[in-house]
Amino acid sequence: MLKKAFLLAPLLIQLTGCSSHDGCSECKHHHHKSKKSHKADKESYEGYIPPIAKNFMAGVTVQGKDKKDLMVAGMANLTDQSVEGTLTVNGMLEGKNLTINNLVVRGMADINKSRVNGTSSIYGLLTANKTTFADQIDVYSDQINFSDATIPTIIVHPSENFFKKQQKIKLQGATTVTGTITFEDKNGKVIASAQTKITKEQVIGGELIRK
Repeated sequence: MLKKAFLLAPLLIQLTGCSSHDGCSECKHHHHKSKKSHKADKESYEGYIPPIAKNFMAGVTVQGKDKKDLMVAGMANLTDQSVEGTLTVNGMLEGKNLTINNLVVRGMADINKSRVNGTSSIYGLLTANKTTFADQIDVYSDQINFSDATIPTIIVHPSENFFKKQQKIKLQGATTVTGTITFEDKNGKVIASAQTKITKEQVIGGELIRK
Protein backbone atom coordinates (compact mmCIF):
# COMPACT_ATOMS: atom_id res chain seq x y z
CA MET A 1 0.00 0.00 0.00
CA LEU A 2 2.82 2.38 0.94
CA LYS A 3 4.68 1.53 -2.24
CA LYS A 4 1.58 2.31 -4.32
CA ALA A 5 1.08 5.64 -2.52
CA PHE A 6 4.74 6.50 -3.04
CA LEU A 7 4.44 5.88 -6.79
CA LEU A 8 1.26 7.97 -7.03
CA ALA A 9 2.65 10.89 -4.99
CA PRO A 10 4.17 12.81 -7.96
CA LEU A 11 0.89 12.47 -9.86
CA LEU A 12 -1.16 13.69 -6.89
CA ILE A 13 1.16 16.66 -6.47
CA GLN A 14 0.77 17.53 -10.15
CA LEU A 15 -3.03 17.31 -9.97
CA THR A 16 -3.49 19.23 -6.71
CA GLY A 17 -0.71 21.81 -7.11
CA CYS A 18 1.54 22.71 -4.23
CA SER A 19 2.21 19.87 -1.82
CA SER A 20 3.34 21.95 1.13
CA HIS A 21 1.40 25.25 0.89
CA ASP A 22 -2.26 24.36 0.84
CA GLY A 23 -4.29 27.26 -0.44
CA CYS A 24 -1.32 29.58 -1.05
CA SER A 25 -1.77 32.57 -3.35
CA GLU A 26 0.67 31.19 -5.92
CA CYS A 27 -1.32 27.96 -6.26
CA LYS A 28 -4.63 29.83 -6.50
CA HIS A 29 -3.21 31.99 -9.29
CA HIS A 30 -1.88 28.93 -11.12
CA HIS A 31 -5.22 27.13 -10.75
CA HIS A 32 -7.16 30.15 -12.05
CA LYS A 33 -4.81 30.46 -15.03
CA SER A 34 -5.09 26.73 -15.80
CA LYS A 35 -8.89 26.93 -15.87
CA LYS A 36 -8.75 29.78 -18.39
CA SER A 37 -6.22 27.91 -20.52
CA HIS A 38 -8.33 24.73 -20.43
CA LYS A 39 -11.44 26.66 -21.47
CA ALA A 40 -9.58 28.24 -24.39
CA ASP A 41 -8.21 24.87 -25.49
CA LYS A 42 -11.70 23.37 -25.33
CA GLU A 43 -13.14 26.15 -27.48
CA SER A 44 -10.31 25.95 -30.04
CA TYR A 45 -10.78 22.17 -30.42
CA GLU A 46 -14.57 22.28 -30.64
CA GLY A 47 -15.61 20.59 -33.88
CA TYR A 48 -12.02 19.68 -34.69
CA ILE A 49 -11.33 16.30 -36.32
CA PRO A 50 -7.69 15.15 -36.41
CA PRO A 51 -6.55 14.64 -40.04
CA ILE A 52 -5.90 10.91 -39.56
CA ALA A 53 -9.40 10.38 -38.19
CA LYS A 54 -10.96 11.70 -41.38
CA ASN A 55 -9.63 8.72 -43.33
CA PHE A 56 -9.58 6.18 -40.50
CA MET A 57 -12.59 3.87 -40.12
CA ALA A 58 -13.15 1.64 -37.10
CA GLY A 59 -16.44 -0.16 -36.51
CA VAL A 60 -18.44 1.99 -38.90
CA THR A 61 -20.75 1.76 -41.87
CA VAL A 62 -20.01 4.16 -44.73
CA GLN A 63 -22.17 4.70 -47.79
CA GLY A 64 -21.72 6.87 -50.85
CA LYS A 65 -18.57 8.78 -49.88
CA ASP A 66 -15.43 9.35 -51.93
CA LYS A 67 -12.00 9.05 -50.33
CA LYS A 68 -8.50 9.56 -51.65
CA ASP A 69 -6.97 7.13 -49.17
CA LEU A 70 -8.79 5.05 -46.58
CA MET A 71 -7.54 2.86 -43.75
CA VAL A 72 -9.88 0.45 -41.97
CA ALA A 73 -9.24 -0.86 -38.45
CA GLY A 74 -11.59 -2.87 -36.27
CA MET A 75 -14.76 -3.92 -38.12
CA ALA A 76 -16.13 -1.81 -40.95
CA ASN A 77 -18.77 -2.03 -43.66
CA LEU A 78 -18.33 0.02 -46.82
CA THR A 79 -21.01 0.35 -49.52
CA ASP A 80 -20.98 2.34 -52.77
CA GLN A 81 -17.53 3.64 -51.93
CA SER A 82 -14.94 5.08 -54.30
CA VAL A 83 -11.32 5.14 -53.11
CA GLU A 84 -9.11 7.11 -55.49
CA GLY A 85 -5.91 6.18 -53.67
CA THR A 86 -5.21 3.13 -51.50
CA LEU A 87 -7.68 1.18 -49.37
CA THR A 88 -5.76 -0.43 -46.49
CA VAL A 89 -7.53 -3.06 -44.39
CA ASN A 90 -5.89 -3.77 -41.03
CA GLY A 91 -9.00 -5.15 -39.36
CA MET A 92 -12.14 -6.73 -40.85
CA LEU A 93 -13.94 -5.29 -43.86
CA GLU A 94 -17.14 -6.12 -45.67
CA GLY A 95 -17.38 -4.14 -48.89
CA LYS A 96 -19.96 -3.95 -51.67
CA ASN A 97 -20.04 -1.92 -54.89
CA LEU A 98 -16.58 -0.52 -54.32
CA THR A 99 -14.28 1.12 -56.85
CA ILE A 100 -10.72 0.98 -55.56
CA ASN A 101 -7.43 2.10 -57.03
CA ASN A 102 -4.94 0.15 -54.92
CA LEU A 103 -5.81 -2.47 -52.28
CA VAL A 104 -3.75 -3.59 -49.26
CA VAL A 105 -5.20 -6.28 -46.98
CA ARG A 106 -3.42 -7.10 -43.72
CA GLY A 107 -6.48 -8.33 -41.88
CA MET A 108 -9.62 -9.87 -43.41
CA ALA A 109 -11.57 -8.48 -46.37
CA ASP A 110 -14.76 -9.75 -47.99
CA ILE A 111 -15.44 -7.76 -51.17
CA ASN A 112 -18.48 -8.13 -53.42
CA LYS A 113 -19.47 -6.65 -56.78
CA SER A 114 -16.45 -4.36 -56.85
CA ARG A 115 -13.53 -3.32 -59.03
CA VAL A 116 -9.85 -2.84 -58.22
CA ASN A 117 -8.13 -0.77 -60.91
CA GLY A 118 -4.61 -0.80 -59.52
CA THR A 119 -2.40 -3.30 -57.74
CA SER A 120 -3.38 -5.46 -54.77
CA SER A 121 -1.14 -6.67 -51.92
CA ILE A 122 -2.66 -9.39 -49.74
CA TYR A 123 -0.98 -10.22 -46.42
CA GLY A 124 -4.11 -11.50 -44.70
CA LEU A 125 -7.30 -13.17 -45.94
CA LEU A 126 -9.18 -11.95 -49.00
CA THR A 127 -12.49 -13.27 -50.33
CA ALA A 128 -13.62 -11.59 -53.53
CA ASN A 129 -16.99 -12.30 -55.15
CA LYS A 130 -18.07 -10.92 -58.54
CA THR A 131 -15.11 -8.57 -58.44
CA THR A 132 -12.77 -7.50 -61.24
CA PHE A 133 -9.05 -6.99 -60.67
CA ALA A 134 -7.43 -5.00 -63.46
CA ASP A 135 -3.82 -5.21 -62.30
CA GLN A 136 -1.39 -7.59 -60.61
CA ILE A 137 -2.20 -9.24 -57.28
CA ASP A 138 0.69 -9.94 -54.88
CA VAL A 139 -0.09 -12.54 -52.22
CA TYR A 140 1.95 -13.03 -49.02
CA SER A 141 -0.52 -15.21 -47.09
CA ASP A 142 -1.58 -18.87 -47.09
CA GLN A 143 -4.86 -18.67 -49.01
CA ILE A 144 -7.16 -16.29 -50.86
CA ASN A 145 -10.56 -17.01 -52.40
CA PHE A 146 -12.23 -15.80 -55.58
CA SER A 147 -15.74 -16.47 -56.81
CA ASP A 148 -17.13 -15.33 -60.20
CA ALA A 149 -14.18 -12.95 -60.39
CA THR A 150 -11.89 -11.69 -63.15
CA ILE A 151 -8.22 -11.99 -62.29
CA PRO A 152 -5.04 -10.99 -64.15
CA THR A 153 -1.58 -12.09 -62.98
CA ILE A 154 -1.13 -13.37 -59.43
CA ILE A 155 2.30 -13.70 -57.80
CA VAL A 156 2.29 -15.76 -54.60
CA HIS A 157 5.31 -14.80 -52.51
CA PRO A 158 6.57 -16.92 -49.59
CA SER A 159 4.10 -16.66 -46.71
CA GLU A 160 4.92 -14.24 -43.91
CA ASN A 161 2.95 -16.35 -41.40
CA PHE A 162 4.96 -17.97 -38.60
CA PHE A 163 3.33 -21.37 -39.13
CA LYS A 164 3.79 -21.94 -42.83
CA LYS A 165 1.28 -24.00 -44.81
CA GLN A 166 1.00 -24.94 -48.44
CA GLN A 167 -0.19 -21.80 -50.18
CA LYS A 168 -3.50 -22.07 -52.04
CA ILE A 169 -5.55 -20.01 -54.45
CA LYS A 170 -9.20 -21.05 -54.48
CA LEU A 171 -11.23 -20.24 -57.61
CA GLN A 172 -14.98 -20.82 -57.54
CA GLY A 173 -17.84 -20.25 -59.94
CA ALA A 174 -17.19 -18.65 -63.32
CA THR A 175 -13.90 -17.07 -62.31
CA THR A 176 -11.63 -16.11 -65.22
CA VAL A 177 -7.85 -15.93 -64.99
CA THR A 178 -6.41 -13.90 -67.88
CA GLY A 179 -2.73 -14.14 -66.91
CA THR A 180 -0.68 -16.55 -64.83
CA ILE A 181 -0.55 -17.65 -61.20
CA THR A 182 3.06 -18.01 -60.01
CA PHE A 183 4.13 -19.60 -56.71
CA GLU A 184 7.64 -18.46 -55.84
CA ASP A 185 8.06 -21.34 -53.34
CA LYS A 186 7.21 -23.77 -56.16
CA ASN A 187 4.87 -25.71 -53.89
CA GLY A 188 1.51 -24.06 -54.40
CA LYS A 189 -1.93 -25.30 -55.26
CA VAL A 190 -4.75 -23.79 -57.32
CA ILE A 191 -8.14 -25.32 -56.52
CA ALA A 192 -10.57 -24.46 -59.31
CA SER A 193 -14.19 -25.25 -60.02
CA ALA A 194 -15.22 -26.85 -63.30
CA GLN A 195 -16.58 -23.48 -64.48
CA THR A 196 -13.37 -21.57 -63.79
CA LYS A 197 -11.46 -20.52 -66.91
CA ILE A 198 -7.84 -21.49 -66.30
CA THR A 199 -5.42 -24.04 -67.74
CA LYS A 200 -2.57 -25.91 -66.09
CA GLU A 201 -0.13 -23.94 -68.29
CA GLN A 202 -1.21 -20.79 -66.45
CA VAL A 203 -0.08 -22.20 -63.09
CA ILE A 204 3.67 -21.83 -62.51
CA GLY A 205 5.37 -23.45 -59.52
CA GLY A 206 2.23 -25.26 -58.42
CA GLU A 207 -0.48 -27.68 -59.43
CA LEU A 208 -4.02 -27.16 -60.74
CA ILE A 209 -6.73 -29.24 -59.09
CA ARG A 210 -10.31 -29.26 -60.38
CA LYS A 211 -13.06 -29.72 -57.82
